[in-house]
Amino acid sequence: MGDLKEKIDDVDDGLQTMQEQLREFVWDTIGSSENKLIEKDDALEAMVAALKEEINELKGKLKIFKAAIGNGMLASKLKPQVMDVPKPKAFKGARSVSEVDNFLWAMEQYFCMINIEDDATKYAENEARTKLQRLKQRGMVREYVREFSELMLKISDLSENEVFFSFTDGLKPWTKFLNLPSLTRGAMVGTMRKMKRDIAIMATVVVATRIIRNHEIKS
Repeated sequence: MGDLKEKIDDVDDGLQTMQEQLREFVWDTIGSSENKLIEKDDALEAMVAALKEEINELKGKLKIFKAAIGNGMLASKLKPQVMDVPKPKAFKGARSVSEVDNFLWAMEQYFCMINIEDDATKYAENEARTKLQRLKQRGMVREYVREFSELMLKISDLSENEVFFSFTDGLKPWTKFLNLPSLTRGAMVGTMRKMKRDIAIMATVVVATRIIRNHEIKS
């Protein structure tokens, strides 16, 4: 009986010891987990604080950009891209209306690509208008008509009167009155008016062709 009681006491002592050890282990585990949770919580708070700081910084930059755009500061700093536009072939001086028109079309395309179409067109028209005012018949009438037509093609706003008077003013005196002395004054005026209409029609066709071409280019 004494031995059995001692064994029971030993078992009881062992159980108590195990309970105490288990209790300590549980508390240690809880404490360790709590510390880890606290560390993770601190890390998350640090990340959130860093993100908030970055967001505030981005908001500040956004305000600066908006103010710069409103004041037009960005536009002044932007540099336009320079395009390498091939130059048109040089004009060989051929006295052909079609070749002159093709050359002018190539020049218009080139000027349009480098954004100086308006200035170049005005300069070309002014130069052509000056030459047209100075143009005089020096040889055959056909040659004079070709020269006149080539210059007229370069001017887009020639009026009917300008075409008529510029053309007749450049003619030689004997050409103006060739085969006309026997006509009455009324017949002479009628002949001149017919000449005027024909030239005006030609000018209208040229202008219409240019308008269509410019529309196709812009489209």
